[in-house]
Amino acid sequence: MATSIAATRAALFGSIALQTAPRQQSNHNGSLPLAWPSLGESHFLAGARRVPAGRQCSRQLPRQKQTARAAIVPERAAEVKWDAKRKVLVDANVRSVAPKEARRLVNEEGYRFLDVRPDYDYKEAHPEDSSNVQLYRAIQDWTPYKIIRRAGFAFFGIFKGTEENPSFIEDVRATFPEKDAKIIVACTAGGSTRPSANFPEGKQSRSLIAAYYLVVDGYKNVLHLDNGLMAYFSEELPANFGSDN
Repeated sequence: MATSIAATRAALFGSIALQTAPRQQSNHNGSLPLAWPSLGESHFLAGARRVPAGRQCSRQLPRQKQTARAAIVPERAAEVKWDAKRKVLVDANVRSVAPKEARRLVNEEGYRFLDVRPDYDYKEAHPEDSSNVQLYRAIQDWTPYKIIRRAGFAFFGIFKGTEENPSFIEDVRATFPEKDAKIIVACTAGGSTRPSANFPEGKQSRSLIAAYYLVVDGYKNVLHLDNGLMAYFSEELPANFGSDN
């Protein structure tokens, strides 16, 4: 588990000064920009692209540094594929807990909900004993790119378009300063790391992505709300609604 998390930390946080292959044009998917500390050039994500042999420096390096030199770390966390995120979550024993069990853990064992939905959803309804840190937020500003992004959402009838929150992990650190904080991450639908016939690698969700970020950032007691907040509210567990917030 330590190796998997360490490698993934490097993929997210590392900054390796390498000679790189020509970049292909990226797909601007609103990825989460990161400005987290570098862990040095000896760490990298397995499977990253390699520098063409003709471009490598002719000076001989120690074997470990040669390997690091030949790798390119993804610039954005969103470039890490779901199967790699899932492996980190499974290796870290991030369990999915049913709503009633989650409520018991909050009441009896000191856990707290981390609701990662946009703040306007949180204000409408959220579990008692929860904190909101948006993984995605309402689109900010009116740059040409942001206008196009809003229009893309509106085309599908979505008038509250979102973008990733660039300060997500900093906001989490401010909300949960201790790395041993007991956290149950929740979003609307939940997702799952468990394989199924339709989803052999599990099903990605915003809460699982957020849980992944927390694990990589060093949080030790991270759980995930199974079936999401829709299931929690449908079971009429303690919650605040609208004017009750």
